[in-house]
Parts: sequence; structure tokens; C-alpha cells
Amino acid sequence: MDASEEYTKMVADVVKKAEDSAFVADMQKMLQIDRQLPKNMHIGDFNCPVNNASVVPTSVHELRPANVKIIAAMGDSLTAGTGILAKNIFGLVKAWRGMSWSIGGDETVATVPTLANIIRKYNPNVKGFALGVCDRDDPEAGYNIARPGDKSINMPEQAVMLVNKMMADTSVDFQNDWKVITLFIGGNDLCQFCLDREKHSADNYVRRILEALDYLHAHVPRAFVNLVQVLDVRMATMLNQGLVCSTIHVGFCPCGAYGTDNTYKELTELLNDYWTGLDGLVGTGRYDTRDDFTVVLQPFFKYTTPPLTPEGKADLSYFAPDCFHFSEKGHAAAGLALWNNMVTGREGGAALTPSVSRSSPSVRRPRPGIWASSSSACIRIIPPSTPARTATGVTRDASWPKTPASRCPRSTTPCPACFCPSASQLESLLSSP
Repeated sequence: MDASEEYTKMVADVVKKAEDSAFVADMQKMLQIDRQLPKNMHIGDFNCPVNNASVVPTSVHELRPANVKIIAAMGDSLTAGTGILAKNIFGLVKAWRGMSWSIGGDETVATVPTLANIIRKYNPNVKGFALGVCDRDDPEAGYNIARPGDKSINMPEQAVMLVNKMMADTSVDFQNDWKVITLFIGGNDLCQFCLDREKHSADNYVRRILEALDYLHAHVPRAFVNLVQVLDVRMATMLNQGLVCSTIHVGFCPCGAYGTDNTYKELTELLNDYWTGLDGLVGTGRYDTRDDFTVVLQPFFKYTTPPLTPEGKADLSYFAPDCFHFSEKGHAAAGLALWNNMVTGREGGAALTPSVSRSSPSVRRPRPGIWASSSSACIRIIPPSTPARTATGVTRDASWPKTPASRCPRSTTPCPACFCPSASQLESLLSSP
């Protein structure tokens, strides 16, 4: 039984419990949660001019949004789009790939703010984005290779599948088209680490991702790879609200949502080992041996915590009915956070929690900033300017960056800051309607 079949069986087992009256009552309660984006929300215009966009660069360090011709993604159910528009647990077997934070291509950036739709603002002819509800083998999936239930051990296989799919596509120029590939994996490894500690060790996790990246490095020309740090699955303990979610988490994330104090301590150490392991891997410069290829670590999920309701509980409107996968609001926030990480080239990033940004982020070494050099101009994130309490009760300073709104990071070029949402727009997105 492969990962996808295991995942389907796990959902089916939960559905069988839906005959219980208390379970049904809790499902009815979950139906009242509004998980959609406010329809009148204005994300941003994303219409700043991009210098020399018509000139196709030969170096990844000169890449601009309009130069990107192909977008792709690898990962698990969070990238596949599991449960995004699900109204109840029965919808968890569907993957809304067209709304996935890193590669969804449904509608436009105004209503579905994903990385793919943002890039489409600069190159409407970009290939690879996913559409609608589909499986990864369907034509509508584009280059969304993610599969629900997959772990780091499946990444080398996904890398091979992605390369084969791109090479077989006659609508793209595999050798010359610039590509953005996003790899995000590890949640299922962490959620099940206590069931097999050796299999899910940090060494094995990093080694498997290394194998996948090595394959991409050896076979894919002209590529910018986003390696996104794994989400902190310890937040599952906050999401154990109600009978439905508590029951589902037994199958989805037993080691994150439940366990002894020692298990939680082990998970904390393993999570940090995962983060530092990927940081060390990218920091070796292993993937900077060619001018047309790089891997950049995008760390925003390290600092992502669930927003809180006025009662101090996790706001479930950012999550699917299983209180585990992201809803439409959650995917929108993740898509914008990824873009912000890419254009600022900084360690910090926007989080799901309103009004939170990392305090005084530092960059230990230059990060290859996609369209983040001084010549690209008009790119900056304006985070909310007030502190906020996170899900762990910690207040973080939200004053970064100090750069005036009329200037761009790493640049003296004036700009109206229209690539990224303003403070009020971000607050509108991340706050419940």
C-alpha cells in the first residue's frame, strides 16, 4: 500500500465514525465556520514595472518574474491542496490543486493569491500551474507532482517524475525556459516520527531531500528551487478542538497532536534538527556550482503560528474541516508569505498570525534573491507595524523592516510598494472577516 492509498484509508476510517451522533453534531458545528477569503479584499495590484524583463538572463541571479516560463511543485497534501474548499470531512479526499499556495492557477491573484498567480501577472503565458480539483496524473494538475501522504522518502521519486513530465511536454522549451520549482515536505515525517524513529530521523530526512535536489541539479537547466522549511507540527495540539478534529488527528498526526511529555520534547529536538539540517545542506553551496541553477531556503513556515480568536483559541477558519490542512484563507496567506520571502531575500517572513513578523532578521550569507537585486526595483514587503501575541503567547516585535515605504530593500530606487500587500491589506487577509 503506497502513501496515497494509506492516506485514503485513513480518511475512510474517520468517515466511518461519522455515524456516531456526537460526531455528527460536531460536524454540524464545523459547518458554521467561514473559511473563505473576504470577497471585497484587495490583495495588491502587483503592477510595478520590472526592469529589463524582456531580456532573458543567463544567470539565475538576474532572474525577473516575467522571465519565468515554468512553475512546478513537489510535496504532500498541503501542496496538493487537500480539503481547501471542503465543507466537511467527506471533502478531505479531494485535492483543490488549482488553489494550492505555491502552484494553484485558478481564477486570478485578486481572488486566489498563489505564487503561480502572482507570477502570471508578469508572464501570463507561464506553464505548469494547476487547475481545479484533480489528481497529479491528470492534465489539469500541470506540474503539481505533490501527493497526499508522501514523505521525504518519496521526494527522489517525485523529482524523477517532474523531470520526465517536463521533458515530455512539447509546449515548453525544457533547455531554455526558466523554471521556479517549490519543494515542501516533512510534515508527515514529523507527525509519525514516534512510530519509527530511525526511518524519520533528521539524517534520513536531509539525505532524501539531498537525493531529490541532486537529481534536479543534474537534470534541470535554468531553475530556481524554493526549498521551504517544514511547518511546526506541534501546533496540532492547539488544533485538537472538538470530537471531529481530535479523532482525525489520531490518524493524521499522532506524534504531534498526542503523546507524552518526552515525545513532545523529542519532537521539538527533531523539528529543530530538520530545520538546521536543510539550512546546512543549502549552506554548503552544493547547488551553486552553475550560474543557471540555485536552491534557496525559504524559512517563513518556521515562524508560522495559528491566529487566535478573541477567546484565545486557534482560529479554525484558516484550516480545513480536519483542523490540519489549510483552508482557502490558509493557502492565500502561505502563497503571499512565500512570495514575500522570495522577493525580500531575508530570513524572516509573513506568518499566518496577524501582525506578526520576525524581529530583526539577519542573513548569515547572501541569499540568491530572485528579482531581489537593486536592478529589479519596486519590491518590498510592508509588514504590520504593531506587535501581536502569537499562539504560544509570545509577543514579537513587528517593526521590521525599517526601510521607508517609498524605498525597496537592497535598492535606492523609489517605488510604490505594490508588489506586496500593504499593512492594512495584509491585516485584512490574515484577520477573520
